[in-house]
Amino acid sequence: MARPVALDHNFPKPVLAGVDRWLKEVEFHHIRDLDSRLAELQDHELVYELHDRGLRVLVTHNWKMENDARVVVAVHLRRFTLLTLRKAGDDMIFATGVLLRDIVPVIRSEVAKGQIFRARPSRIQPRPAYQILHDLARHTGTTADALINAHRPSN
Repeated sequence: MARPVALDHNFPKPVLAGVDRWLKEVEFHHIRDLDSRLAELQDHELVYELHDRGLRVLVTHNWKMENDARVVVAVHLRRFTLLTLRKAGDDMIFATGVLLRDIVPVIRSEVAKGQIFRARPSRIQPRPAYQILHDLARHTGTTADALINAHRPSN
């Protein structure tokens, strides 16, 4: 059975449309679609209201929620789960990718106590192939140039 998860407004609906075909454990609900008035609530009030509506998980870009004692108390008292995304910036596609990467482990680790998860997404970093060859060579007792010569095509 799919677990309902509330999302803030920063996750693009068209990107998430159809994800349920592959992500059967989660059912996403944008806060504004549940009730437009929810977007006007204070963060801690939102936690209480979502809980009262049967939603136990909120995913948000507003990582400052985890530093607000009122929110943390609400999460604790309602045994709520909050997933905050840090350093996703204004790149909503990137943030949605992080959401899709992290939501299932969050759902699976949900326990009968309040929890706050901090997703710290990282961007891919290029690494020169020669550096990787150097590392491989060091572990095998040879040199990067020897590896290149040993695996170079004959033509």
